[in-house]
Amino acid sequence: MLTALVDALALARRDTDTAAPTEAEAAALFAPTKHFSLACMYAQLVIDLYLCGVFSMMVANYVSHQWKRDALSTKAVVLGAAAMCFICSAYLTWFISYLFVDNFGLYAEFLETKYLSWFPLLDSITSGIIQSFFSYRAYRLMGRKIYILIILIILIFTSFASTVAVKIIFAGLSSELEASKVAIPELIWLSSIMSADIIITISILWGLFRTKTGWAHTDKACRSRQRQTK
Repeated sequence: MLTALVDALALARRDTDTAAPTEAEAAALFAPTKHFSLACMYAQLVIDLYLCGVFSMMVANYVSHQWKRDALSTKAVVLGAAAMCFICSAYLTWFISYLFVDNFGLYAEFLETKYLSWFPLLDSITSGIIQSFFSYRAYRLMGRKIYILIILIILIFTSFASTVAVKIIFAGLSSELEASKVAIPELIWLSSIMSADIIITISILWGLFRTKTGWAHTDKACRSRQRQTK
């Protein structure tokens, strides 16, 4: 995987003299599906802000009812994940404002890469915090099998390294029309993050499935956690 990332960086550096599309060229590219494309881009802000409001209520409820009882490490994970989620929402809000307000009526900015290239990295940091928390839970539920934890740590760091490569390569491109040059690190990023999620989910489900205490109330709670994990 590291070799593929290095090759992708080298390939991107060999071809960086492509001129960015002019405003007229960008407008012509958007013309066939202008309304649909722009509506989809704007809709993501509406959906994100709605979910951010729901998430804010969940965090407030956690602080009110669970904060004092949880361990310091759990509090750190909640605070870190919450902070990153709010940062992502704030950055998306600014980015949409940059496209639709600061550059109203212009199309060339939609093909810029310098600001768009931050999204994968922000996503990787956020998911990495959450995956690290659940990786440790999966490790404990699977009888503290160290190889599971090692595999998950490698996948999480691979995901992060891939998004750093995406950031470096994509920000250096003249426009989104050259996005194929980040295909390799993007595929590594998506495959590693998905693999980590699958391993964590299966490990936790299997660990809960094996947890039979003989106490009806406890077994019912375990089955409930299985359904929530699915």
